[in-house]
Amino acid sequence: MSAMKRVVDGAAAAKARYNETKVAVAETRETVKVKAADVSASVNEKSSNIKERLRRYRSNAAQKAENDTEETESNEDFADSEQRRAS
Repeated sequence: MSAMKRVVDGAAAAKARYNETKVAVAETRETVKVKAADVSASVNEKSSNIKERLRRYRSNAAQKAENDTEETESNEDFADSEQRRAS
């Protein structure tokens, strides 16, 4: 009778450890999902910020190139008018 009780107690203890492990794994899985969601949101935000910065940079570069072209043209016009005046 005593041996049978030990077997039953051992099985009950094993089942309790199994259930504790199962709960711990579920909690860990949930924690990992939350952390992954946070990281994903952070990456998306940074990506969005980088896209916005790149768009502004390109816009500014295009505007600067346009301004440089206008400045060069006005300098050439000024030089032509000075040449005509000198002639």
